[in-house]
Amino acid sequence: MSKINLKEKLPLILEKLQQGIPLSKICSDKTYPAVTTVYSWMKDDTDLHQDIMSARQLGAWTYLDEMLELLQTDIEPQKVQWAREKLHHGRWLSSKLLAGTFGDKIQADVKSDSKLTIAWSTEAVPEIK
Repeated sequence: MSKINLKEKLPLILEKLQQGIPLSKICSDKTYPAVTTVYSWMKDDTDLHQDIMSARQLGAWTYLDEMLELLQTDIEPQKVQWAREKLHHGRWLSSKLLAGTFGDKIQADVKSDSKLTIAWSTEAVPEIK
């Protein structure tokens, strides 16, 4: 079995993620690396991690497009519940992957000096009566 080249496969993986194809499905193709291999690469390379997460976020926009298409399609009464579940899951996934746009909560990143110094005074404290 030949070793899979990251530089060769990465653009294809990113493109498929942007199309909304899950990483597990992409990696089920034997010509692609295993999911665990991709996660290992991501752990070792922060730029790669950022590229994959950005591609996943763009893929979430693809999910939203598919949801809009589903909403504009007439469906049989028997398939309404299935469509509703798909839409619910897509909405949840979008709220997680696109939290800045569709998140449930407003998230504020506060960066400050969290250093706390405790010191005891050597001066005598007057007694309170």
